[in-house]
Amino acid sequence: DGYYGQIMLFPKNWIPLNWRICDGSIMDTDKNMALAVVLGYSEDSSTFSLPIIDSPHSEYVYIICINGTFPQRT
Repeated sequence: DGYYGQIMLFPKNWIPLNWRICDGSIMDTDKNMALAVVLGYSEDSSTFSLPIIDSPHSEYVYIICINGTFPQRT
């Protein structure tokens, strides 16, 4: 399990459950409120986009956790 908004490099032939490719996909704010908050988007918007991060390796992609543990502040 990851933290909401956690990003890591991963083999592109298999994306784990609750993770999405960092490709700018549009997400629904109501269904993904925790992720929207972690990424700094306003709750007033009905949608937000995932970051776009290009991989330096052709066999890997950057993925982001869309459903996980909410990071704690210290």
